[in-house]
Amino acid sequence: MKKLAYGGVLVLAACALGVGVARSQSAVITSLAELSSACESSDKTAGFASVVLDHDLHVRDERATLAVPCIVYLREGASLAIVDSELRSAHLVVTDDAGSMPLSEMTLPTPGTLATEKPVPVVEPLEGVARVRIERSTLTGDDDAGLLVRLLHAEGHIAVADSTLDYPASSWMTTTNTDRTGRPGGFEATGSTFRSVGPPSEGIWLVASGPGRLIDDRFETTANDGLAMVVTAPCQHSNVTGITGRCHSP
Repeated sequence: MKKLAYGGVLVLAACALGVGVARSQSAVITSLAELSSACESSDKTAGFASVVLDHDLHVRDERATLAVPCIVYLREGASLAIVDSELRSAHLVVTDDAGSMPLSEMTLPTPGTLATEKPVPVVEPLEGVARVRIERSTLTGDDDAGLLVRLLHAEGHIAVADSTLDYPASSWMTTTNTDRTGRPGGFEATGSTFRSVGPPSEGIWLVASGPGRLIDDRFETTANDGLAMVVTAPCQHSNVTGITGRCHSP
């Protein structure tokens, strides 16, 4: 098993999540600009600002810069959707709960221990509503920035469509359903590019305890081991390039 926190944004966020971040309870946030302002004005723990969203934040056709490392907490079933927009940020973490499991204690399967599945030319859309959705958008990290989306509860779907996620330090998106009740969350990506070409880079990980679906996607990373891994159960993919060992199921 591989530790989820090795360096860069992952270790920093582990510190912030592990000690209990002083969470910013701001007014209702309705735009990326307001989210950025809330992060910048909040208290900092282990170098990270923090903002709580207890309501859905769905933005469209916006351009914004998030200049400080920030953890965005999705509470009370809140969802985040970024559509037709551009966001440039420092380290960015999106999670549905600080939870009882510090980031530094999370593990991922070691490459080579999983059974590779054959490509599936036609796959059906995943059931469930995406808690985090990025569509026709570009998210770009500063020179040493990393992206981490960490959903811990049932129904924690992540969807990326016709978008580019470009973070030099890391691009990690996980939905692990630590409740062990309800329907496991899934991950789907279509027509998108995931890029982590630092140096250094911790690579790209897409991990779900539920089903994964990838169509027409591209993965690019300069991680030392060329790490670009998708781990889901089950895993379906078609016309995907750059994944180490293609698509895996535990």
